[in-house]
Amino acid sequence: MRVITKTIFKEMGTIGSITLLGLVVLVLLQQAMRLTDIITKQGVSLAAIAPSLLLALPALVAYMLPVCALITPAITYSRLATDSELLALRATGYSFYQLLPPILGLGLLMSGATAFLVVEVGPHTNFLARQQLFEAVSTSLQLRIRERVFQALMPGIVLYVERIDKKYGRLQGVLIADNRTPEVTTILASEAELVPDFAGMRVIVKLRNGALQRRLGEQNAQQAAFERYSFIIDVGTPWDGAELSRKRVREMTLREIRREVEALQGRGGTYLRALVEWHKRLALPVACLVLGVVGAPLGSLNRRTGRLGGFAISAGVLLLYYILVTTGGSLAETGSIPPLLGVWTPIVLVVVSGAYLVYQVNGRRRFGLTKWLGVALRKP
Repeated sequence: MRVITKTIFKEMGTIGSITLLGLVVLVLLQQAMRLTDIITKQGVSLAAIAPSLLLALPALVAYMLPVCALITPAITYSRLATDSELLALRATGYSFYQLLPPILGLGLLMSGATAFLVVEVGPHTNFLARQQLFEAVSTSLQLRIRERVFQALMPGIVLYVERIDKKYGRLQGVLIADNRTPEVTTILASEAELVPDFAGMRVIVKLRNGALQRRLGEQNAQQAAFERYSFIIDVGTPWDGAELSRKRVREMTLREIRREVEALQGRGGTYLRALVEWHKRLALPVACLVLGVVGAPLGSLNRRTGRLGGFAISAGVLLLYYILVTTGGSLAETGSIPPLLGVWTPIVLVVVSGAYLVYQVNGRRRFGLTKWLGVALRKP
């Protein structure tokens, strides 16, 4: 039995590694495509964005591990069933319960790795990734400014600068045309300064001694003079429902989320989103363990299509599981159901389904250890 367990565990390790590597490559490509807009429209170089992609990797891996925990045993046990190896083991007296240790071992390993990433590593790297990306975008905005050149800093925003004071970093003779809304705004100022605001994910252009003209339609217009005026260029999205704070909810540790929930409750704010995230962090490692217990018997039921069939079965189960998780989380965030119920109900359903499937695959036979204990107790 030790040799069989070791062999199955080794095969699952190989399949799990390949699956995880494939998922990492796909997700990194997806993230790179998402950041293409920043590269093409905001002039940020790929080298400046690459560190943020690497920093986001631990959090991404944490959400891939439950997927691997289901797919890996499903493919492995599907291959064993197709090659009639499970049938041979059953014919020699082994029950399916005796094949659970490698599944539980892999589940505990992935569960521990997920807990470490989602609790300790992920929040810090998410914060650093956003900071790195913001610094890359804000630095690119400042470096692209040229004297006596009309430049589209971002879609809908045109900037013209007469002279740049490189010693103090101030802009002189500034014109800004903002076409992002139907109300076209033109700003003229004698002096300006760019101030990055990481908390709000924006760059503030502080203008001095100028005039603002806003055109409303074809004939209506407004004009006003100012001594000081702040023009906002958004380079990201702050966390809705909270103050422009140091961190977003996905960048907070469990303790920080708890403090944020208590603070929002004290102020009468919306705290459900943070509380749902707190429960999701705890549920994710548990999902790694229970999904593997579902994947193995599902793969064992497939006796014709081999690994491809195991992958197809696990993909269908994953789709159903993530529909339940997404629906439960959305209902919990809106207050329709308690966060505890919304997040943990899919886990409970997976546990019940896994126990039922294992019982069915085993052919309603007694647990192998029980039989061994009964023989041992009957010995004189």
